[in-house]
This record gives sequence, C-alpha cells and structure tokens, in this order.
Amino acid sequence: MYFLKFVLKTVLSLKYLIFIWRHLVRRRESYEMKLDPESYTIRHKPVDSVRFFISKILPQLGWGRSDEKEIILDVGCGPGGNTVQLLVPLFPKIDKIFAVDLLPEMIDFAKKRNAHTLIEYSVANIENWSSVKLWGNKITKLSSFYAAILEIEKNSKWSSLFETVDDYVPDSHHDNYHAPYYEEMLKQIGFDIIYCKEEVKTDVFTSDEEYREFFPSICALTSHVPAERKEEFKDDLFQALLEQNGRNSEGLPQHWGNMLELVVRKNE
Repeated sequence: MYFLKFVLKTVLSLKYLIFIWRHLVRRRESYEMKLDPESYTIRHKPVDSVRFFISKILPQLGWGRSDEKEIILDVGCGPGGNTVQLLVPLFPKIDKIFAVDLLPEMIDFAKKRNAHTLIEYSVANIENWSSVKLWGNKITKLSSFYAAILEIEKNSKWSSLFETVDDYVPDSHHDNYHAPYYEEMLKQIGFDIIYCKEEVKTDVFTSDEEYREFFPSICALTSHVPAERKEEFKDDLFQALLEQNGRNSEGLPQHWGNMLELVVRKNE
C-alpha cells in the first residue's frame, strides 16, 4: 500500500489544488465508492505514521506557531477522527476547520461522533470546483491524508464479483511513482518543496480482530460482496494481508507501506 500524505502550506487558490489532485488520483466519475464508517473507526486511534507526521513533523516546519487565525481545509476527512484528535490540537489559534469528504455516510458519522465547535463537516469532491469554490482564497492551511487501497489478488472464488468493479488502486501504485515524480510535477506548476521524505514505515495493530475489521473498511471491493459472504471475504483478505505483511516480534499483525510525506508552498 502506498500512503500519500500531501500537505499544502499557504494555499492561495484552491484551483491549483484541484489541478494537483487530478494528477495524483485517477478520475472515476462513474464509480460510486461505498465504505462503512463504523468499521473504518473500529481502530480508535490514528495510524501511528499519520500521528507522527502531524504531531512531530509539521510543528518542526512551523505549523501551529503562527499568531494569525488559521482556517484549515481537511480533504478526505472520513469519519473525522484525525480531524478532531490531531488537527485541532496542532493549531492553537484555529478560526475554523472545513472538513470535507465525498462520501455522505462518512460526513454523517463525523457529525454525530466527532463533532467539534471549530469543525464544519461537509460533503464535497475536491475534483469538482463548484463544490469547494466557496472556500477559495480563505484557506491558510490544507491537510489531505490519502491511502491507496492495496490491490487484492482476485482468485476464482471472488473474480466474478469484481469483473466490472474499479478496485480503486491508484496509478501511483501501478506505475510505482516515487518522490522525484511528485517533486518535479509540483515544481512545474508553481510550488516550492518545503519538505519531502519517502520511506517504508510499519503500523502495528493491537489484535487480529482489529486488523481483520479495519482493512475491509477501506477496501473499495467490500461493498460489492453479498452480505452472506462478507465474513468469508474478510477472512480471505486478512490472510492475504498477513502473508504479505507478517507479524512483529510480539506476534501482532502489522502493515508496512511506502510513505511519501510532502509539504509544499505556492511560490510568489
């Protein structure tokens, strides 16, 4: 799995952001992704690598130290856990966080379970300018956590269910993009690279059950599996992930991924 944590500093125009986003992910206008927020949030703490990036790396780069009121756009906020637990504490002088996700069920869940007076949750697609233009020229910081779903090997047991289904695995995974690709792309469209780091990181889960429930919640194929076969699908996905990622020295299931962390700023 290829995690891309892409953070823009001092966004002057959201139109530039949309241009970048279209390069980073494949467009799928005809595909309706369905994820279960209850299963997604079964892991009650943020992924360790995400927590480290926000709580350690961003403060080193000066985030959260400004005397000005910050207005933040959190793209792909999901059920709101990272927004509440990580972004709110990072910025002591927040004026407002606009947290958006293209899935209505995620936003409904976030409003009920992760509500905060400083956060405004909305359904919006960052690729669609009409849904986000109201925030143009207002945003001082932007945070986006993008997790590319691991491509599942489709054996004969499941292949017939997924013949016409988009597995949502991004071009970055298929084409094996690395840091230089994104650095060059961003420079060409007018961004300065403030911070760029790429490395393999490991996240350890507390139990087999947590591991088994979490990954189906972020797998685009899960919603296409009949209800009576859901548990069987979870078992097979669990085994496939375990074979690839293994366990740590304490016997706990783990997941490793190539992590690309980028902080960029629109040049003057």
